[in-house]
Amino acid sequence: MNTVQDNSKLSTDALPEWARPTDITRLFGIKRGTLWALMSSGDIRSVSLRKKHQLKGTRLVNMQSVRDFIEAQTPGNEKRSEGL
Repeated sequence: MNTVQDNSKLSTDALPEWARPTDITRLFGIKRGTLWALMSSGDIRSVSLRKKHQLKGTRLVNMQSVRDFIEAQTPGNEKRSEGL
């Protein structure tokens, strides 16, 4: 008996909700400096995971905010972002 799998969600569910900046660079082709500028300006959401009083942490970037930013850059999109 043959079964058919629903792969319609595969493209969005296969990627994690949060990723490290190096993964964002590899997956989306956004260079490191540009990514940090977008995070600093608030165009892309990110968080630093660290313990209280710890200087360094692990930076994670929200994948959906990257997708939303890229979508806003497409021609004809009314919510086009200013600046970059």
